Amino acid sequence: DVADVDAAGVEQAGCSIAELFERDGEDAFRRMESVQLTRLAQCPQLVSCGGGVVERPENVRLMKQAGFAVFLRAGFDEIWRRIDGDPSRPNAATLESSRALLERRAPLYEQAADACVDVDGASVHDVAMQVRTILQSEGVLVEGEAGRSS
Repeated sequence: DVADVDAAGVEQAGCSIAELFERDGEDAFRRMESVQLTRLAQCPQLVSCGGGVVERPENVRLMKQAGFAVFLRAGFDEIWRRIDGDPSRPNAATLESSRALLERRAPLYEQAADACVDVDGASVHDVAMQVRTILQSEGVLVEGEAGRSS
């Protein structure tokens, strides 16, 4: 199974992340993000976390307690190519604000991660295979579990 912290929060809030930021502020979004992470961590599954999840120490503690965290690391140019003009990213509206976010968060991502996979220039398939290899070598994924659908 796969779950997404941001998608679960959007569903709960009944509005987009940008609307939630505007309506209730970033702190409200971060609280909701923590609630969703806590809920999703209760089941064995792949959980995709939003970029700011590492800014709350309690989220990092939960990720370490509940599972194995893999940081999909990308360079700034790759990140900017992916998010430039995306209105769903209220903290990354400009090149400068995006660069500042990455500089602030990069050490937090590194600290939170049990493993890192560099994704610049890699295909989704290659990244998935690297993650799978790491999870198998760490005993987190048993052969035969990958690719199983529910």
